[in-house]
Amino acid sequence: MFMQRQPPSNNKLSTIEHIVPQSRLRRCGYAPAVGDMHNFLVYPARLNQARGVSRMVDEAHVLASWLAPRALDEAGNEVPAPWTPCVLRDRVVAWVGDGGAAFVPPRRLRGRIARAVAYMRAEYPRLQELEPDAELAPDLLLAWHLQHPACKEERAQERWVASVQGVANPFVRRPSLLLRTARSRW
Repeated sequence: MFMQRQPPSNNKLSTIEHIVPQSRLRRCGYAPAVGDMHNFLVYPARLNQARGVSRMVDEAHVLASWLAPRALDEAGNEVPAPWTPCVLRDRVVAWVGDGGAAFVPPRRLRGRIARAVAYMRAEYPRLQELEPDAELAPDLLLAWHLQHPACKEERAQERWVASVQGVANPFVRRPSLLLRTARSRW
């Protein structure tokens, strides 16, 4: 996949984002896991660039703790930041704030992100042991999983990745498993 540091002005470039950042995988001793395709997400380049390695949060965190968040649209362009939560559902799909330490991803991707993070924590246990909520707090992971169930496209992608990689994401195939896993581990 073609990637560059500064996305072109037409904003049509997408990149593959690692939901659990590559640097974290390496720091926890899982360098080969950088290639785990269950951790990949095709994302507009500007949103990927804005997120960097920030942890993911929801709008409630934004409104409660950020003084001057940057609001981004679907293509990753900065838009005027609304001050009320009802506007969040309109043009704004992502937020960056807390000095870049937190990122609110688009709503349409939250369930997929939650299941990918759960899979990575289950498959690579030191991620959970060393930094339990680096990408996504456990309560938010569960909320996003329940609020945004896997769609037909996500299930098809998971089957394809499992056929190529030889490992399935059980949280896409059996959603109730995430609830049991969360109670026992997180």
